[in-house]
Amino acid sequence: MARKESGVFSKEYTFKGSHAERVKALNAKFGKSNQQLFKRNVDVYMIAPLVGFCYQRRANPDGTPNAETTKIFPKQLIKEQDSLWFAYHVTRQKTRSSLMR
Repeated sequence: MARKESGVFSKEYTFKGSHAERVKALNAKFGKSNQQLFKRNVDVYMIAPLVGFCYQRRANPDGTPNAETTKIFPKQLIKEQDSLWFAYHVTRQKTRSSLMR
């Protein structure tokens, strides 16, 4: 069930600088059989907050001027809204519960 109350996951998203470089590396094909860890940028976008939460790491935005970029187009974000909201709520709920201890 897609959430209509927010446009958070319905607008184009741009990775910038070192974040864009990492996303491109995670999507790159490697080996003789051209395998990939992730097929789409949106897959990285869904998993990254969960990995960051597990390792208790957070990244600041990279504001380097004229830095490399890569995007997720709205169509993909809208299609994956339920998964994105799930990841958001899991990390949000766990963050709140750890703060209450």
